[in-house]
Amino acid sequence: MYRGAIIETLLKVCNPAEKRSNRKVDFSVVLFDSWYLAPELIAVIESHQKAWISILKVNRKLETASLKLYDDKGQRLVFTESEIKVALLVPQIPKSAYKEVVIAADTTYWAFSFTAQIPTLGKGQSSPGHQF
Repeated sequence: MYRGAIIETLLKVCNPAEKRSNRKVDFSVVLFDSWYLAPELIAVIESHQKAWISILKVNRKLETASLKLYDDKGQRLVFTESEIKVALLVPQIPKSAYKEVVIAADTTYWAFSFTAQIPTLGKGQSSPGHQF
């Protein structure tokens, strides 16, 4: 199935205007993979006043003014450019900002969640993480 067809199906299922008395789903946040992160999907989600959370690809740009990141001393990180790629941002996130998430005895993730403005998509929440 093509990405467009999958997104269209998701939109039909999530659209409260659709009459599906036996498929009523109440939700406030849409969580999805970076593969689905497309302006068309974001527009529909936001038109229904829903929040969204996604993983970002490393080549995505973020508006630096929207980032509220602090170093280990509690000082806000300052960026010289108006936009930054995720790949360049991640190394600047202090280790103290990551939280340990233990999935199993032998699987631990270190995750960091933040809200940022994505110039081509709008405001959303992302979670870059590392597996150890």
